[in-house]
Amino acid sequence: MVHCILMYFFTFVFSDMFGGYTFDNLNYSIIMSLQKKFLKSKPICKVTFKLDSDIALDAKKAAIVGDFNNWDPKKGKMDKMKSGPFKATVDLETGKSYQFRYVLDGKIWENDESADDYVPTGVSLEENCVVAV
Repeated sequence: MVHCILMYFFTFVFSDMFGGYTFDNLNYSIIMSLQKKFLKSKPICKVTFKLDSDIALDAKKAAIVGDFNNWDPKKGKMDKMKSGPFKATVDLETGKSYQFRYVLDGKIWENDESADDYVPTGVSLEENCVVAV
């Protein structure tokens, strides 16, 4: 009962505060940073990686690096959006899992909170993110 009342409250309050977004919309459009679009015509998934500005902070540049680009920041350049976040879309072959991380200003490594999984890197206690498509 309390859960229902809280959801009712948040749905209407946040809807007014955020220009029509409901609580469920907020979870998807603001917090979520991995979006997958599977192509019907071939075994490819277009994965959009979004690095929110609260994680990127004052970074001037960002890159998505991983198995799919040999961990090369030059091949994973992300575009900075006017609203602040960085964004990049990568075509990945379906039926596989890929390790990845973000690199900010060429020196700061960040993980993605919405990754499908995490695996040890073998370096210290660090972990790589995993996206499964």
